Formats: sequence, C-alpha cells, structure tokens
Amino acid sequence: GLARAPAPAPAPAPAPAVAVTVDFESASASGSLAPVTSLDLASTDMVYVTAVWTGSVAGQSEQFELFSPNGALYYSATVPFSGPAPSGFALETLSNGYRVTFTLQVAGTPIDMFAMTGTWKATASLVQGSATASAALAFQ
Repeated sequence: GLARAPAPAPAPAPAPAVAVTVDFESASASGSLAPVTSLDLASTDMVYVTAVWTGSVAGQSEQFELFSPNGALYYSATVPFSGPAPSGFALETLSNGYRVTFTLQVAGTPIDMFAMTGTWKATASLVQGSATASAALAFQ
C-alpha cells in the first residue's frame, strides 16, 4: 500500500491581537466614571484618563503622554502592567487585559491657575509594540 504522510501538526493559536482604547472620563454625582469630550474648566476638580488594554500585554508597559492645547508635553509616565503603578495611576487587571487610569488634578494646578482652555490630548502606547490610541478633551 501507499505510505501516508503524517498529518501536519496543528499550528499554535495566535496570541490575541493587542488593542487599546483611551477615554477622558469624569465622575458623575454617583461617583461612577463616564466618558467626556468637553468640560467646563472652572467647575472641574479632576478628570481621569482611562486606557483599556486587551490581548497579550502581560510583562509589557504602557507609555502615557498628555499634551496641553498648545501641543506641549504636559505629563508622561511609563506604567508596567506587572505593577506597581506610578503615582497618579491606578492599575486594574481585567479578565482579558488591563485598565490603566490616570487622575489628572485640575483645581489648584497650572491648568486651573492659567486657565489652560482648549483641546487636551492623551495617548497610550505599548512600549514594546505598535498598539496606540488617543483621546481628546476640550476644556472650556
């Protein structure tokens, strides 16, 4: 009879693609966070920037950057998903990734004192990868 070629070994399942979404969020009266695209600067104490990462990012880090309305880098930090999170950041492990939340203090800071109105931009990027996302918030 004819010899049969051995069946090819199944290919390993590809690692889930890495994805990230970024939102500016504000706390409601009940304390829950909801995405916002504009806020009144004078009545804002703080705003949150949340990056939700999905896929295979364990052992990696987020590069966070916040840009003021004139395009200047206002703040940046590297957040390792393995922790600990740097000051100002909260790191939460999700079933399929991580949530990184940055608390941006507004009241009593230069943003407030110099009335830095206009469009702010936050970016979260994977340090060892190409995944990146950003969000914008208009302070009025």
